[in-house]
Amino acid sequence: MVREALVGQIVVDDLAPRVSEVDSKLREVIGVWKTDQGQSQEILEELKGWWWGVSKEMLDRSNPSRREAVSAEELRTKIDYVMSKYAQTSLPISDRLERLTEDEVARYKDRVFVAQLQLLKLGRRSIRFHLGEYHHAWTHRSRWLHRHYVAPSELDQFESDLRREWEQVFSKLADAFDAGKYGDDAVKAGVDILDKAMAAVETLRLRPQVEKRWVARGTLHALADLATQDDEPVGWHPDFENLLSQSSDTADREE
Repeated sequence: MVREALVGQIVVDDLAPRVSEVDSKLREVIGVWKTDQGQSQEILEELKGWWWGVSKEMLDRSNPSRREAVSAEELRTKIDYVMSKYAQTSLPISDRLERLTEDEVARYKDRVFVAQLQLLKLGRRSIRFHLGEYHHAWTHRSRWLHRHYVAPSELDQFESDLRREWEQVFSKLADAFDAGKYGDDAVKAGVDILDKAMAAVETLRLRPQVEKRWVARGTLHALADLATQDDEPVGWHPDFENLLSQSSDTADREE
């Protein structure tokens, strides 16, 4: 009976990694992306050692106060603590970005950040370029958050830095437009705001070794996508808030 009960508890997982693949899979799940392989192995070994101790505590039935489980919060805290000791400065990022498909482009046609670009009367190629930057930045951001490579607070600080740079550019050039330095050409002023804001943020880095400039530019577009619901909206056209509001009212009436 004991033997049958033991066998009955066995679960065969045919999708489990091979023993030789365990460390590489753990690195991916934990988020250990180090150029220094020795350092990444040290992180992994420290976490495995901690997990071994926790496992023994949970399996020790002789201990009436034994640990019952490990919460996701505790695990994440431990991982963050161990990795902080090794000063993680990078994130997994694609070296080569695929061109957006027509379906992917069409998926964004009703988004606020696209409407903001259309206010500037940009051409199809320019809008597609900005779409790509937004798409890739948002895809990476979602992956980093889902896999707990970054904390929401870290991204909040990055976005705050981006807003600050945008605000400096927008306030200066929008004031110049109001002073008549662009005549009545609000579109030209908006294009200048877009170009100069993108140039101002592209050197900002989420982490020191995240050097892809499209991360910052695409994230700024993500902030522009929130313009109709944000207390501190980001945009390009000097009058973008009123124009977006009018566009939204028109769309509501048509529905």
